[in-house]
Amino acid sequence: MLERLAPAPGDTALELVAGRHRPLRGAALVAPGGRMIVNDFSEALVDTAERRAAEFGLGDLDFRILDGEISIPPGQRSRPVRSS
Repeated sequence: MLERLAPAPGDTALELVAGRHRPLRGAALVAPGGRMIVNDFSEALVDTAERRAAEFGLGDLDFRILDGEISIPPGQRSRPVRSS
């Protein structure tokens, strides 16, 4: 998704539910001089992404663990969102 937005060097980008590898691609898109804010629900995935970024020498990555909840009203069902 981030690639479709075409961030340029020097931009700031936000990657939600990033996983292990996407932050590395995103950081490469905004480097040099850019900033990448990386979020995920899993502390283990954030730790892995942070470690991999350090291995590749990628700087200015702001790693955070998401703390949120999505409420579904009683009687409602969640449905998958399908893209075309």
